[in-house]
Amino acid sequence: LLCVPFIMGAWGKPKKKAVEPKAETAQQELRAGVGNADGSPYATPPQEYGNIVLNRYTGEGKAMKGVVFPHWWHRTQFTCKVCHVDLGFKMEAGAADMKMADIFAGKYCGQCHNGEVAFAPTNCNRCHSQGIEVPENRKFESITHEFPKDCCGNRVDWVKALDEGKISPKPSVDGTGEMMVVDFIVERKVKDGIIPNVLYPHKPHTQMLACDNCHPAIFTPKAGETPITMTKINAGNYCGVCHGKVAFPIEDCFRCHSKR
Repeated sequence: LLCVPFIMGAWGKPKKKAVEPKAETAQQELRAGVGNADGSPYATPPQEYGNIVLNRYTGEGKAMKGVVFPHWWHRTQFTCKVCHVDLGFKMEAGAADMKMADIFAGKYCGQCHNGEVAFAPTNCNRCHSQGIEVPENRKFESITHEFPKDCCGNRVDWVKALDEGKISPKPSVDGTGEMMVVDFIVERKVKDGIIPNVLYPHKPHTQMLACDNCHPAIFTPKAGETPITMTKINAGNYCGVCHGKVAFPIEDCFRCHSKR
């Protein structure tokens, strides 16, 4: 009898089992927009999710109000590649040291906001809109009310919106050319096995992004060479460069961890 605890401790410990996904009803409620995966209320209104406030030279205590850049509107007009490759905006907060002189010279935002492609930079309030209502600016609900719904972020399923023709973002400033769409899936195995593996679909990403957006600066283009962890993603690295900031956030674990 004295040997039993030792035997049970050495060989009787149950093996770790893979955690089963949450109940389907919980996931259905999440995707229907009832709330976050943990039951908490949404932190950011859908019309504000992904907005960037540029206030290095503007904002509180300065001559001009902060600039509000609405990602949701621009993604209905252009693919991500246009700004983050063609126009030179790095996918990193604060990396573009813009001044109005640059914009008037046709750089950065000025490549579109020239009075021809988009409104001229002399319409100050259209951009310097932090904390004020600008009647001329597009209204989120009026533009997206017929778009397919999603659980998080803007509550818009942007991939479906593209596939269904609700949006037709241009692949370049002048609308010419086309995106180089790559259609294959990469499986990333989870080491501890307590959650399903990740399936990464290239197609929906390359419909909006160029290969240069991700490789090699964010992901080394070689299997197993990128040490991704959820901690790093939550800190804004790897997938977290977009997801949780502009692309859908990561509350719905099984959206990515989908290989059971």
